[in-house]
Amino acid sequence: MSTRLINITDIEQGTIDNYGNQSSSNRVRSAGRYPIDFGLQIKINAESSSSIKTNIMLYTDSTTNRALWDSGWFDNGQGIDISNYPTAKYFRVVLRKLDGADITPSDIISCQVEITESDTGIKDVDNWIKNSAGFTQFNNIYANGLNTLTFTGGGGCERIYFPVVVTHGLSLTFSLKFCSPTGFTCQYGDDKDYIAITKNEPSGSGQITEFQILGRTAVSSEASSVLRDYSVTITTDYSGLAYLVIDMGYITDNIQIELLYSDISYETDYIWHVKDGELTCNNFYTAANSEMTKPYPKAYFRVEPDGNITSELIPELQHKEGRPLAQWYIDSTLGITCWGQPEPIPRGALTFATNLTSCRIPTTVKYIGKNVFRYTKLQEVTIASDCVYFSTSFPENCQIHFYSG
Repeated sequence: MSTRLINITDIEQGTIDNYGNQSSSNRVRSAGRYPIDFGLQIKINAESSSSIKTNIMLYTDSTTNRALWDSGWFDNGQGIDISNYPTAKYFRVVLRKLDGADITPSDIISCQVEITESDTGIKDVDNWIKNSAGFTQFNNIYANGLNTLTFTGGGGCERIYFPVVVTHGLSLTFSLKFCSPTGFTCQYGDDKDYIAITKNEPSGSGQITEFQILGRTAVSSEASSVLRDYSVTITTDYSGLAYLVIDMGYITDNIQIELLYSDISYETDYIWHVKDGELTCNNFYTAANSEMTKPYPKAYFRVEPDGNITSELIPELQHKEGRPLAQWYIDSTLGITCWGQPEPIPRGALTFATNLTSCRIPTTVKYIGKNVFRYTKLQEVTIASDCVYFSTSFPENCQIHFYSG
């Protein structure tokens, strides 16, 4: 399964029924239809100062007024199961206030639709739209990610296509692997411009150039059983529906050809995807293959020879005793610490007994802890010669004597 987000920006006044658009003061709707690719669930998230109820209308094509299914009213943000309608190719949105009061498009701050779809839709050309309902020229078999399409050239402008949504300001790239074991010859129109992206929905007549091409790529007509990589990209600043078109209207009539293709997919700039085994997106910075040299990009993290991870955005670290002040390490006495940390306050039996000026320690005392008399006013002490003590057991200037004998 895959999830797709669509921002509905064409909210207008009115409602929708099986006869099409109808006027209404307490309903608003999406002006256009948006495509679905084997949808499983739709969730509408409408932002408004009022509580909103949501409604989905499903359609089999882009023009028929009669809806395939009317979902009825659901809570805002609630998932709507549409898995029982695999033939649905488009949807529209209707919104109303929970209390039934009047509503206008300005009441909707934003409206985003989250669609969960099956992954098999665009990859299986049987799910694509044929530009003539009476087409018999296409015989397609889909298995294990590979399409085998047998096509006999006819007298029309035969083509199949698949609708997707293009987001304003982003490029859209289609990619597929394609070859023709039989090869083919061209007689009409734009020779070998086999794959295109069009702004208008293709019809059963006219050359592909008549449908406002947003991108196109030529395909080799030479006979080959080796799948070749092709891609076609929209770079035009455009928002709305677009159509990936496999166009065969220019192939010589009455010649039967065989086509193989697989891995049909599409991606936009900010959609993350796996390519060559790596997670990436079209706006992702591609790391250099060779070692980088100074000056480094400011946001580029690197490992310095001393083992520290840094970048130009991190201020130069101050060091103390060979360690950066901000580097954490394990000290045998203090535990986990760093030079940038304030010195921890020691703890002992008489630590900070600031009025303690003298103390008799008997010879039976054989161990004095690390901070027992630290920060007192002891100036001298006498201890047994075999007593264990530490440099921090007494104040820094305290003189230590030992019992004789």
